[in-house]
Amino acid sequence: VWLQEIIDRKGVIVALTIVPIQTHDIEAGRKLVENFPFEINSVLIMDRGFIDGPWITHLKQDKQVDVVVPLKKNMYPTQYAISFADEKNLWEAHPTREDQWMAALPEDYLFWKDCEVIKSGTLVRWTNKKTEELEQVLFVSTLEGKSGAALLRIYDQRAEIEESHRE
Repeated sequence: VWLQEIIDRKGVIVALTIVPIQTHDIEAGRKLVENFPFEINSVLIMDRGFIDGPWITHLKQDKQVDVVVPLKKNMYPTQYAISFADEKNLWEAHPTREDQWMAALPEDYLFWKDCEVIKSGTLVRWTNKKTEELEQVLFVSTLEGKSGAALLRIYDQRAEIEESHRE
C-alpha cells in the first residue's frame, strides 16, 4: 500500500508499506495514513478496498483529510442513488466518456449511515460492452460543493495511480 502525490498528473510515491498478502489493504492503509503529515486540503483518492465509513469519518473530522471513493453496487447508498436518479431523471452525458451517463446527487440524498461526512456524490452509468449489462458506480466524497463533473475529474487521477501500480 502506498501514498502517491499527484503533481501535474504525474505521481510520486511519498509513503509505502509492504505487508504479507494475508493482510487486508485497509489494515496497512490505516497505519500508513495515521502518521502521515498531510498538507491542508489533501484529498485521498481510494479504491473500493478502502471503504470504511467510520475510518473515512475519522479522516475528515480528526485529520481534515478529504476522501473520494467509489462505493460497491450492493451498498444501500448506491441502490438508493440509482433509484433516486431514475425517479428524478437526473441523468446527463458524462463529461469525458462517450456512451456513459452521470447523475450528480444533492448532499441531502446521499444516505450512508456509517459515514455522515459525505458531502458530494456522482452516479455513473454505462452498458458493459462484453456482457451487455448495465453497470453503475456511485462515487462519493467528503469534499463540499463539488459538481458531478468535478468529482469525476478528481477520481480520474486514479489512472496515474493504476499505471504506477502496473509498472
